Amino acid sequence: MSFDRVANYYQWMEKIVFRTDLEKVRNFHLSLVRDAESILILGDGDGRFLKNISEIGTDAQIVSVDSSSEMIRLSQSRIHSTELDVRHVCQDLRDFEFTENFSPDLILSLIHISEPTRPERIWVG
Repeated sequence: MSFDRVANYYQWMEKIVFRTDLEKVRNFHLSLVRDAESILILGDGDGRFLKNISEIGTDAQIVSVDSSSEMIRLSQSRIHSTELDVRHVCQDLRDFEFTENFSPDLILSLIHISEPTRPERIWVG
């Protein structure tokens, strides 16, 4: 499923449906990125999480995978003036494979947020 058609409206749609719950869940494990050397983010969407990472600071190499090219465009626009080392990959997560010598020490999946009131259930590996 691609979010291309709703990408420009996603942030306000999310706020109408979930208020700030999803934002809280996304940021629950934000402190883990400080010490990471390499991070894989699955389903980052429009880059709000990456922007928050830039605000707390990290030197990590980041690979952000999303199936929506429009969400990736929004993400790139949101973080273009940051110092983050991010490589965006537009690909269905079911088909994603590491194509280079990248071994993340932190993996964050932001796509399976099914219980926004239980942020401890976000998958962190």
